[in-house]
Amino acid sequence: MEAAGYPVTPFDVTPERQAAAEPLRLEILPGGRVLVRVWDEAADAPCAGCTVDLLGSARGPLSLSTDAEGAVLSPLLAPGRYSVTVERVRSLGSVVNVHGGDDQRFVEIEPHKTVVAELGERRRRVQVAFSPPPPPGWRLLAAGSDSVSAIDPSADGTFVVRPTRGEEMVLSLCWATITTAG
Repeated sequence: MEAAGYPVTPFDVTPERQAAAEPLRLEILPGGRVLVRVWDEAADAPCAGCTVDLLGSARGPLSLSTDAEGAVLSPLLAPGRYSVTVERVRSLGSVVNVHGGDDQRFVEIEPHKTVVAELGERRRRVQVAFSPPPPPGWRLLAAGSDSVSAIDPSADGTFVVRPTRGEEMVLSLCWATITTAG
């Protein structure tokens, strides 16, 4: 059943319920919304243009796209429990893999309320300090399972590393050399 300004609302009317209630009363409640914020962990930035799937809607699955800030506000939804996931697209050359559900949240939609669901998380900043600090020209080499980074010291002489969640890194100091073509 649907009414102007209200979301599609499903009702299960069993023969037993019909016989037990005269007249049969169906109450349509105003909808609520979900604000979804998605963080792209690989890029360590808001996930702009990402597809967010909402399941639990009377209309079936609902796909929304995030804005430049990695956020999207749903249309009015019928009160109830919803699953919120983000689709992940990965190109393997000639094969493209699309999947969701790695990062899933459940939200309870209530009339006239907006709930927030956050997917993905920012990389933690790990500050590495040596005592005494290394002399100028030294860099920190951070080697993870998929990447290697050479990190210059900050103004205070510390090094800031941003590992991905659950990633082990090997840190080592190295002398930075610059070779120019003559």
